[in-house]
Amino acid sequence: MVEEKENLIIESLGRILDFLNNRVWQNDNFPSAHRPDVPFLKSHLRVVSDIRGAMRETSLVFDPDIKLSIRKKLELSLRDYSASMGRAKIAWHDNTSGVISLSQEALLYGEFALVRILAHEAATHTACFERKIYPSQYSESQKKQVEQILKDAFDKKKRPTVADTVIAKEGFRHLLMRRGRGVIAELYPSPLIPIINEVYPNAFEMVTAYLTIYNFDEFNSLARMGRLPFLDYESSPLFARNLRTVWQFFDWQRVLDAFLPGQIQECYDHFLVSPRRLISPFRWEEDPAMAVDYLVSALAVDEGLDLNNL
Repeated sequence: MVEEKENLIIESLGRILDFLNNRVWQNDNFPSAHRPDVPFLKSHLRVVSDIRGAMRETSLVFDPDIKLSIRKKLELSLRDYSASMGRAKIAWHDNTSGVISLSQEALLYGEFALVRILAHEAATHTACFERKIYPSQYSESQKKQVEQILKDAFDKKKRPTVADTVIAKEGFRHLLMRRGRGVIAELYPSPLIPIINEVYPNAFEMVTAYLTIYNFDEFNSLARMGRLPFLDYESSPLFARNLRTVWQFFDWQRVLDAFLPGQIQECYDHFLVSPRRLISPFRWEEDPAMAVDYLVSALAVDEGLDLNNL
Protein backbone atom coordinates (compact mmCIF):
# COMPACT_ATOMS: atom_id res chain seq x y z
CA MET A 1 0.00 0.00 0.00
CA VAL A 2 2.83 2.41 0.91
CA GLU A 3 4.70 1.61 -2.31
CA GLU A 4 1.53 2.07 -4.36
CA LYS A 5 0.93 5.48 -2.77
CA GLU A 6 4.51 6.53 -3.47
CA ASN A 7 4.17 5.45 -7.11
CA LEU A 8 1.03 7.59 -7.45
CA ILE A 9 2.90 10.58 -6.01
CA ILE A 10 5.83 10.06 -8.39
CA GLU A 11 3.41 9.80 -11.34
CA SER A 12 1.88 13.10 -10.24
CA LEU A 13 5.32 14.73 -10.07
CA GLY A 14 6.08 13.33 -13.51
CA ARG A 15 2.97 15.02 -14.88
CA ILE A 16 4.22 18.35 -13.54
CA LEU A 17 7.51 17.80 -15.36
CA ASP A 18 5.58 16.98 -18.54
CA PHE A 19 3.56 20.18 -18.14
CA LEU A 20 6.72 22.28 -17.77
CA ASN A 21 8.34 20.53 -20.69
CA ASN A 22 5.38 21.15 -22.99
CA ARG A 23 4.57 24.64 -21.76
CA VAL A 24 8.07 26.09 -21.34
CA TRP A 25 11.14 24.01 -22.11
CA GLN A 26 10.13 22.66 -25.53
CA ASN A 27 8.86 26.04 -26.70
CA ASP A 28 10.79 27.29 -29.75
CA ASN A 29 11.75 30.42 -27.79
CA PHE A 30 13.44 28.44 -25.04
CA PRO A 31 17.18 27.86 -25.65
CA SER A 32 17.85 24.20 -26.44
CA ALA A 33 21.07 24.10 -24.37
CA HIS A 34 18.98 24.57 -21.24
CA ARG A 35 16.24 22.02 -21.90
CA PRO A 36 16.22 19.35 -19.17
CA ASP A 37 16.24 15.64 -19.96
CA VAL A 38 12.67 15.05 -18.78
CA PRO A 39 12.46 11.28 -19.47
CA PHE A 40 15.60 10.75 -17.36
CA LEU A 41 14.29 12.98 -14.57
CA LYS A 42 10.93 11.20 -14.44
CA SER A 43 12.66 7.84 -14.04
CA HIS A 44 14.88 9.11 -11.21
CA LEU A 45 12.31 10.64 -8.84
CA ARG A 46 11.76 9.33 -5.35
CA VAL A 47 10.07 10.45 -2.13
CA VAL A 48 11.99 10.16 1.15
CA SER A 49 11.27 10.85 4.80
CA ASP A 50 14.79 12.12 5.52
CA ILE A 51 16.57 14.42 3.06
CA ARG A 52 19.68 14.44 5.23
CA GLY A 53 19.83 10.68 4.75
CA ALA A 54 19.68 11.16 0.99
CA MET A 55 22.49 13.71 1.22
CA ARG A 56 24.63 11.34 3.29
CA GLU A 57 24.31 8.73 0.57
CA THR A 58 26.50 10.95 -1.61
CA SER A 59 29.34 11.09 0.94
CA LEU A 60 32.76 11.07 -0.67
CA VAL A 61 35.17 8.14 -0.41
CA PHE A 62 38.78 9.21 -0.04
CA ASP A 63 41.76 7.48 -1.61
CA PRO A 64 43.13 5.32 1.25
CA ASP A 65 46.76 5.97 0.25
CA ILE A 66 46.80 9.74 0.62
CA LYS A 67 48.80 11.24 3.49
CA LEU A 68 46.93 11.60 6.76
CA SER A 69 47.49 15.37 6.82
CA ILE A 70 45.94 15.68 3.35
CA ARG A 71 43.00 13.49 4.33
CA LYS A 72 42.27 15.72 7.34
CA LYS A 73 42.26 18.78 5.08
CA LEU A 74 39.88 16.99 2.71
CA GLU A 75 37.55 16.03 5.52
CA LEU A 76 37.54 19.64 6.74
CA SER A 77 36.85 20.85 3.20
CA LEU A 78 33.96 18.41 2.92
CA ARG A 79 32.49 19.65 6.20
CA ASP A 80 32.83 23.23 4.94
CA TYR A 81 31.13 22.23 1.69
CA SER A 82 28.21 20.66 3.57
CA ALA A 83 27.97 23.68 5.86
CA SER A 84 27.86 25.94 2.81
CA MET A 85 24.64 24.22 1.81
CA GLY A 86 23.11 26.52 4.40
CA ARG A 87 19.46 25.94 5.13
CA ALA A 88 17.71 22.62 5.45
CA LYS A 89 16.67 21.22 2.09
CA ILE A 90 13.33 19.75 1.06
CA ALA A 91 14.71 18.27 -2.16
CA TRP A 92 18.11 16.92 -3.21
CA HIS A 93 19.78 15.96 -6.47
CA ASP A 94 22.47 13.29 -6.30
CA ASN A 95 25.08 14.53 -8.76
CA THR A 96 26.53 11.06 -9.26
CA SER A 97 23.38 8.98 -9.84
CA GLY A 98 21.01 11.73 -10.97
CA VAL A 99 18.38 10.63 -8.43
CA ILE A 100 16.09 13.45 -7.25
CA SER A 101 14.80 12.98 -3.72
CA LEU A 102 11.82 14.99 -2.49
CA SER A 103 10.98 15.08 1.17
CA GLN A 104 7.47 14.33 2.34
CA GLU A 105 7.40 17.92 3.59
CA ALA A 106 7.79 19.20 0.02
CA LEU A 107 4.58 17.42 -0.96
CA LEU A 108 2.61 19.53 1.52
CA TYR A 109 3.16 22.67 -0.53
CA GLY A 110 0.93 23.80 -3.37
CA GLU A 111 1.40 22.86 -7.03
CA PHE A 112 3.21 26.10 -7.88
CA ALA A 113 5.78 25.33 -5.18
CA LEU A 114 6.27 21.87 -6.69
CA VAL A 115 6.73 23.51 -10.10
CA ARG A 116 9.56 25.56 -8.64
CA ILE A 117 11.11 22.65 -6.74
CA LEU A 118 11.10 20.35 -9.77
CA ALA A 119 12.43 23.08 -12.08
CA HIS A 120 15.24 23.73 -9.60
CA GLU A 121 16.26 20.08 -9.39
CA ALA A 122 15.95 19.66 -13.16
CA ALA A 123 18.38 22.56 -13.62
CA THR A 124 20.73 21.09 -11.01
CA HIS A 125 20.83 17.92 -13.09
CA THR A 126 21.59 19.91 -16.25
CA ALA A 127 24.42 21.88 -14.65
CA CYS A 128 25.86 19.58 -11.99
CA PHE A 129 25.32 15.97 -13.04
CA GLU A 130 28.78 14.46 -12.74
CA ARG A 131 30.90 14.52 -15.89
CA LYS A 132 34.24 12.74 -16.05
CA ILE A 133 37.30 14.46 -17.51
CA TYR A 134 40.03 11.95 -18.38
CA PRO A 135 43.79 12.61 -18.52
CA SER A 136 43.80 12.82 -22.32
CA GLN A 137 41.35 15.74 -21.97
CA TYR A 138 43.35 17.67 -19.34
CA SER A 139 44.56 21.11 -20.30
CA GLU A 140 48.27 21.80 -19.77
CA SER A 141 47.52 23.81 -16.65
CA GLN A 142 45.32 21.01 -15.28
CA LYS A 143 48.03 18.44 -15.98
CA LYS A 144 50.64 20.49 -14.10
CA GLN A 145 48.22 21.06 -11.23
CA VAL A 146 47.43 17.34 -10.98
CA GLU A 147 51.14 16.43 -11.02
CA GLN A 148 51.79 18.82 -8.14
CA ILE A 149 48.80 17.54 -6.15
CA LEU A 150 49.99 13.95 -6.52
CA LYS A 151 53.45 14.92 -5.25
CA ASP A 152 51.95 16.65 -2.23
CA ALA A 153 49.26 14.07 -1.42
CA PHE A 154 51.20 10.78 -1.64
CA ASP A 155 54.40 9.28 -0.40
CA LYS A 156 56.59 8.41 -3.36
CA LYS A 157 56.10 4.61 -3.12
CA LYS A 158 52.30 4.93 -3.18
CA ARG A 159 52.02 7.80 -5.65
CA PRO A 160 49.78 7.17 -8.69
CA THR A 161 50.53 8.65 -12.09
CA VAL A 162 48.48 11.31 -13.86
CA ALA A 163 47.15 8.52 -16.11
CA ASP A 164 45.59 6.87 -13.03
CA THR A 165 43.46 9.92 -12.26
CA VAL A 166 40.18 11.39 -13.43
CA ILE A 167 38.47 14.71 -12.68
CA ALA A 168 34.83 14.46 -11.62
CA LYS A 169 33.22 17.75 -12.62
CA GLU A 170 29.98 18.78 -10.90
CA GLY A 171 29.21 22.27 -12.14
CA PHE A 172 31.92 24.54 -10.77
CA ARG A 173 33.20 21.79 -8.47
CA HIS A 174 36.15 19.70 -9.70
CA LEU A 175 37.20 16.64 -7.72
CA LEU A 176 40.46 14.90 -8.53
CA MET A 177 40.09 11.14 -8.07
CA ARG A 178 42.15 8.01 -8.59
CA ARG A 179 40.07 5.62 -10.65
CA GLY A 180 38.62 2.90 -8.48
CA ARG A 181 40.15 4.30 -5.29
CA GLY A 182 38.54 7.59 -4.25
CA VAL A 183 38.95 11.35 -3.94
CA ILE A 184 42.42 12.88 -3.79
CA ALA A 185 41.68 16.62 -3.77
CA GLU A 186 39.40 19.45 -4.80
CA LEU A 187 41.09 21.29 -7.66
CA TYR A 188 39.58 24.67 -6.80
CA PRO A 189 38.66 24.53 -3.11
CA SER A 190 36.40 27.34 -1.94
CA PRO A 191 33.47 27.49 0.49
CA LEU A 192 31.62 29.50 -2.17
CA ILE A 193 31.60 26.70 -4.75
CA PRO A 194 28.30 25.18 -3.53
CA ILE A 195 26.72 28.64 -3.61
CA ILE A 196 27.98 29.35 -7.14
CA ASN A 197 26.60 25.95 -8.15
CA GLU A 198 23.17 27.07 -6.92
CA VAL A 199 22.98 30.22 -9.08
CA TYR A 200 22.03 28.38 -12.27
CA PRO A 201 19.28 26.24 -10.66
CA ASN A 202 17.81 29.25 -8.87
CA ALA A 203 17.84 31.39 -12.02
CA PHE A 204 16.41 28.58 -14.14
CA GLU A 205 13.71 27.97 -11.55
CA MET A 206 12.65 31.63 -11.69
CA VAL A 207 12.65 31.72 -15.49
CA THR A 208 10.51 28.58 -15.62
CA ALA A 209 8.10 29.83 -12.96
CA TYR A 210 7.58 33.17 -14.74
CA LEU A 211 7.00 31.41 -18.06
CA THR A 212 4.13 29.41 -16.56
CA ILE A 213 2.48 32.80 -15.92
CA TYR A 214 3.54 34.92 -18.90
CA ASN A 215 4.25 34.17 -22.53
CA PHE A 216 7.81 34.77 -23.78
CA ASP A 217 7.16 38.25 -25.18
CA GLU A 218 5.51 39.39 -21.94
CA PHE A 219 8.26 37.91 -19.82
CA ASN A 220 11.05 39.47 -21.91
CA SER A 221 9.37 42.89 -21.83
CA LEU A 222 8.72 42.87 -18.09
CA ALA A 223 12.26 41.63 -17.40
CA ARG A 224 13.80 44.44 -19.47
CA MET A 225 11.69 47.06 -17.71
CA GLY A 226 12.31 45.67 -14.24
CA ARG A 227 8.60 45.14 -13.68
CA LEU A 228 8.45 41.45 -12.90
CA PRO A 229 6.58 40.86 -9.63
CA PHE A 230 7.79 38.70 -6.76
CA LEU A 231 6.74 35.10 -7.13
CA ASP A 232 5.00 32.97 -4.54
CA TYR A 233 7.21 30.56 -2.56
CA GLU A 234 10.26 32.79 -2.94
CA SER A 235 12.84 31.02 -0.77
CA SER A 236 15.76 33.25 -1.84
CA PRO A 237 14.31 36.79 -1.84
CA LEU A 238 17.56 38.78 -2.02
CA PHE A 239 18.83 36.66 -4.91
CA ALA A 240 15.46 37.03 -6.67
CA ARG A 241 15.59 40.81 -6.33
CA ASN A 242 19.18 41.00 -7.58
CA LEU A 243 18.50 38.65 -10.49
CA ARG A 244 15.58 40.79 -11.64
CA THR A 245 17.94 43.77 -11.54
CA VAL A 246 20.54 41.91 -13.63
CA TRP A 247 17.85 40.98 -16.18
CA GLN A 248 17.33 44.67 -16.93
CA PHE A 249 20.85 44.78 -18.38
CA PHE A 250 21.52 41.23 -19.54
CA ASP A 251 19.11 38.84 -21.25
CA TRP A 252 17.99 35.99 -19.02
CA GLN A 253 19.39 33.54 -21.59
CA ARG A 254 22.82 35.14 -21.20
CA VAL A 255 22.70 34.70 -17.42
CA LEU A 256 21.86 31.01 -17.83
CA ASP A 257 24.61 30.66 -20.45
CA ALA A 258 27.11 32.22 -18.05
CA PHE A 259 26.58 29.78 -15.20
CA LEU A 260 25.94 26.55 -17.09
CA PRO A 261 29.51 25.57 -18.17
CA GLY A 262 30.89 25.61 -14.62
CA GLN A 263 34.02 27.62 -15.53
CA ILE A 264 34.50 30.86 -13.63
CA GLN A 265 36.39 32.79 -16.35
CA GLU A 266 33.82 31.80 -18.96
CA CYS A 267 31.15 32.93 -16.53
CA TYR A 268 32.79 36.37 -16.21
CA ASP A 269 33.18 36.69 -19.97
CA HIS A 270 29.42 36.56 -20.51
CA PHE A 271 29.06 39.81 -18.55
CA LEU A 272 31.74 41.79 -20.41
CA VAL A 273 29.24 43.54 -22.66
CA SER A 274 25.59 44.24 -22.05
CA PRO A 275 23.56 43.05 -25.06
CA ARG A 276 21.25 46.03 -24.54
CA ARG A 277 24.15 48.51 -24.58
CA LEU A 278 23.01 49.92 -21.25
CA ILE A 279 25.35 51.18 -18.58
CA SER A 280 24.43 49.59 -15.28
CA PRO A 281 24.55 51.73 -12.13
CA PHE A 282 26.91 49.08 -10.73
CA ARG A 283 29.38 49.53 -13.64
CA TRP A 284 29.40 45.80 -14.34
CA GLU A 285 30.79 46.55 -17.80
CA GLU A 286 34.11 47.57 -16.22
CA ASP A 287 34.42 44.49 -14.02
CA PRO A 288 32.21 41.53 -14.94
CA ALA A 289 33.20 39.77 -11.72
CA MET A 290 31.04 42.32 -9.92
CA ALA A 291 27.90 41.12 -11.72
CA VAL A 292 28.69 37.54 -10.74
CA ASP A 293 29.40 38.57 -7.16
CA TYR A 294 26.10 40.53 -7.08
CA LEU A 295 24.24 37.24 -7.58
CA VAL A 296 26.50 34.89 -5.62
CA SER A 297 26.72 37.10 -2.53
CA ALA A 298 22.93 37.57 -2.49
CA LEU A 299 22.38 33.83 -2.61
CA ALA A 300 24.95 33.29 0.16
CA VAL A 301 23.04 35.73 2.36
CA ASP A 302 19.76 33.97 1.57
CA GLU A 303 21.40 30.70 2.58
CA GLY A 304 22.25 32.23 5.93
CA LEU A 305 26.01 32.29 5.42
CA ASP A 306 28.30 34.89 6.95
CA LEU A 307 30.29 36.29 4.02
CA ASN A 308 32.89 37.73 6.40
CA ASN A 309 33.85 34.22 7.49
CA LEU A 310 34.13 32.69 4.00
